[in-house]
Amino acid sequence: GKSSESIMFEFLDHVSVTSMNPSSGPMLGGTSVTLYGNGFKNDGLTLCRFGAAIAPAMEIANSTTITCISPPIAMALRGKSVSSAGAAVHVDISNNGGQQFSYSDVYFRYTEIAVVVPNTTSVLGGSSVFLRGDGVGKE
Repeated sequence: GKSSESIMFEFLDHVSVTSMNPSSGPMLGGTSVTLYGNGFKNDGLTLCRFGAAIAPAMEIANSTTITCISPPIAMALRGKSVSSAGAAVHVDISNNGGQQFSYSDVYFRYTEIAVVVPNTTSVLGGSSVFLRGDGVGKE
C-alpha cells in the first residue's frame, strides 16, 4: 500500500545585522548591545552570536531592533588566543534556534581599560577622566 507522510517546513525571511550600538565593550562581557538590521523574529528562537559564543536575545523591539548581552572574550574567541584586547568578532543573528546564522560585516571589539586618571573624583561629576588601554577608541 501507499504511505502518506507530511513534513512541515518553514521558510524564514533573510535576517541580517547592519549596525550596532555600542560596537565595543570590556573583555569580561556584559555589555548591552543593540543590533539593527532586518528579519528579526520574536518567537523565542532568536539567538545572537558574538564570534563563537551564542547568547539569547534579551529584547526584540521589532523586526529591525534587537538587544543582546556581549559574552566574555574567552567564550567569543573559543579555541583562539585571548591574550590581546582589541580583538573583534562577527556579530550575527539566528531566527531558528541556532541552526543557521546571518553572516554580517558587523564586528564587536573587546577592550581593556588599563589606566583611569584620576582614580577618584567628585560624586557631582563634571571632571575630565583619562582612559588608556588596549582597543580603546579603535572604531
